[in-house]
Amino acid sequence: MTFRIMGPGWHNGPIQRLSGSNHLEKLYRMQRETKLFAWFAITLGAAGILMGLASLLGRPVQASGSSCKAICGLSLLFTELLGDRAGMWVGGLLWMAAGLAIFGFGWRILKERAA
Repeated sequence: MTFRIMGPGWHNGPIQRLSGSNHLEKLYRMQRETKLFAWFAITLGAAGILMGLASLLGRPVQASGSSCKAICGLSLLFTELLGDRAGMWVGGLLWMAAGLAIFGFGWRILKERAA
């Protein structure tokens, strides 16, 4: 059993018991949640990369009724200014860039947890 003297004003009083097992459980839970978040980011990034590839291949990315603001808006703007081919390339490259960024973020979190 380990005790630590705390300063005045702590709600647990002047002496607080440190529980080693509770601390380890909380640390393990945080690592597990971080790893889950990293895998979610990797999956989301892979989906963005696949959407970018589909757009570059000329397949429709969004189903009818779906809302897409930034990337689809820029793609539409380039389509109106430079033609269909330019809009397709801009949309595909933006989806791939967003997917790669999110994928890289998740990969970096996993690599930092492994080290």
